Amino acid sequence: MPPESNRVEYKRQLGEKFERSVVAFLNYPGGGEILIGVDNDGSVAGIPDADAVQRA
Repeated sequence: MPPESNRVEYKRQLGEKFERSVVAFLNYPGGGEILIGVDNDGSVAGIPDADAVQRA
């Protein structure tokens, strides 16, 4: 996986920090990618119930 940068952000789970990242990417020209279920070191942690996360 590519390292985190101003265009790539890893989030293990949704929360207040996720919302801040979304706002930052909305304000950044060209946007970026936020990968959910990935630790800061780039290792995949997964999401136990992706359907429930999408509905939340």
